Amino acid sequence: MFYEPSKNDHGLERNPFKSCTVPRVIGWISTRNEDGSDNLSPYSQFTNLTFDPPLVMLSANQNVFGDRKTTVKNIERTGEFVYNMVSYDLREEMNRSSIVEIPEGFKDKFDYAGVTKSESKIVDVGIHIADNAINEEGRVDIQNIKPVARLGYFDFTYVDNSFEMAPPKISPDKQALVDKGLEGKV
Repeated sequence: MFYEPSKNDHGLERNPFKSCTVPRVIGWISTRNEDGSDNLSPYSQFTNLTFDPPLVMLSANQNVFGDRKTTVKNIERTGEFVYNMVSYDLREEMNRSSIVEIPEGFKDKFDYAGVTKSESKIVDVGIHIADNAINEEGRVDIQNIKPVARLGYFDFTYVDNSFEMAPPKISPDKQALVDKGLEGKV
């Protein structure tokens, strides 16, 4: 099959575009609203850009009402947001936080989703990793965390396995740079 995204001429019931770059980790983004309450929303158009300096990016279309999303407005107003990783055990809470408007009676999306807040120590660039998410080798234990990712449509997955591959070897005087670069240490 071939189609042009600008023409949307794929002939399928649903547009396959977002299912062609998968899996996409969920960036569970928290921001502060103008009234001081907190916002929490999942974004699958999220990734890191580089590690030196550490930068992340998220992309957001309009909401279903044709307005800019609250997260975007908050980031533009404050210049800050916090990325939270969605573990498999928090998948239902993440899904609840995707609601556009929370029903009356809730303080904010954290309250609606049933998620406990923790104050951020440093928003510009502080990273908190739960102690139980570090394995005995001193590495983030991805298989234990089981991060949730989007596959397109209403399909999700989570990481529960991995494999390791060493990069191709080059001259010994440059190999250390390659090894450190792939680990995020330049």
